This record gives sequence, structure tokens and C-alpha cells, in this order.
Amino acid sequence: MDGEVLLRKALLIIFCTLGLTLTFLRAYLDYQFYYTRPTEANPVEGRVYLKKVHHGATVYLTKQEYLLIDSSFYLSVFFIIAAIFMHGYYKPFKSRDSS
Repeated sequence: MDGEVLLRKALLIIFCTLGLTLTFLRAYLDYQFYYTRPTEANPVEGRVYLKKVHHGATVYLTKQEYLLIDSSFYLSVFFIIAAIFMHGYYKPFKSRDSS
């Protein structure tokens, strides 16, 4: 029983850490792409994927950059929601009675 509770606690901490890390990664990429990516399409370089970043600024990304910024957002949402539901269902950090 204790091993199961320990596993749930570890998973909850991992999910929260992944969710927050991916959220910060998404914010960093948004900032980075705003300042370093072109605002006009460049098919020669493969920059044909339109993305709105940093309060609506339009930049053109490669397929890899586009997938990275989008997947980091969706994965962060997934891990945060999974952590919320896991905590709500299992309550691995609930206090125990000392009696």
C-alpha cells in the first residue's frame, strides 16, 4: 500500500514539473521567435508556417519550429490537467491522522 502511495506522489510531482517546464518553454519560444524569426514567408528556407506570437505578431516558422511551439503548449495543458485530476481522485498528499 505504501509503495502505491509513493508511486502516485512521484507521478503527481513529475506531471506538475513537466507541465510547468513545458509552460515556461512555450513562453520562452514565444519570446524567442518574436525577436528572431522573419515576418515574411521564405519558402527557400522552409519558413512557410504562419504563427501568431507575442500578442499577435506574425512570424513564419519551419515545420519543426511550428511543431515544437504547438506541441509544448498542448503537452503542458495535458500534464497540468492530468495532475489536477490525479490529485483530485487519489489525494496522495492528504494528511494522515496520528491516532
